Amino acid sequence: MNKLMVLVAAGMFGLGTSAAFAQDAATSDQPAKKEVKERGGRGGPDRDINELFGLGGGPGREMARPGGNNQPAPAPGGRDAARPGGDTSRMMTDRLLMKYPKEMEEIKKLRETDPEAAMGKLQELSKKAREDMKAEREKMQAEREKFVEMVKTYQKDKDPKQLEQIKAKVTELYTQRLEEMKKKIEMDENNLKERKAKYEESITGKDQEITKKLERITNPPKMD
Repeated sequence: MNKLMVLVAAGMFGLGTSAAFAQDAATSDQPAKKEVKERGGRGGPDRDINELFGLGGGPGREMARPGGNNQPAPAPGGRDAARPGGDTSRMMTDRLLMKYPKEMEEIKKLRETDPEAAMGKLQELSKKAREDMKAEREKMQAEREKFVEMVKTYQKDKDPKQLEQIKAKVTELYTQRLEEMKKKIEMDENNLKERKAKYEESITGKDQEITKKLERITNPPKMD
């Protein structure tokens, strides 16, 4: 969760940005690159374990990393739509939408009546998201360590019952990753429907909008 996520979410809802907001959002709890070494190597069993516990790639993660396939398109009018890295920042915003759909919908509605209050709510939600992600990561790290110990014990004793426990855990975690992928696909489909609807609306009102823009460009309001 970082500055891009918050700022793109703000742009997505038409909330704008502020220096103080950007500074606060800049604090990131994303794990440092050096944690790769602490979690294990890049290949082999360590990689598979990391993927299962959401500490690496794997099902549902391909679409949530830079360069992944099936990346969601930027929201209509979103500020990320026309700048380098827009897809990545949009994916960060999608994490907020997936994890806190109710709160994000409330912020979107509030934006219509009080953009400043909506910005404040978005800032509070981003702080909560960082804290939640940090706690979740620590929890998964602890569970991973227990799982690794279970595997080591099985490798030593070759107890069939323990193998069944390991299989059950792998099945549970892999299924969770698939559910994440499914939710992501559903969100992408909804985003696409909204973009199509927005496009059709823009086509219908094309002439009126061109006239309005032309008027604003050629006859800007006079400043006292």
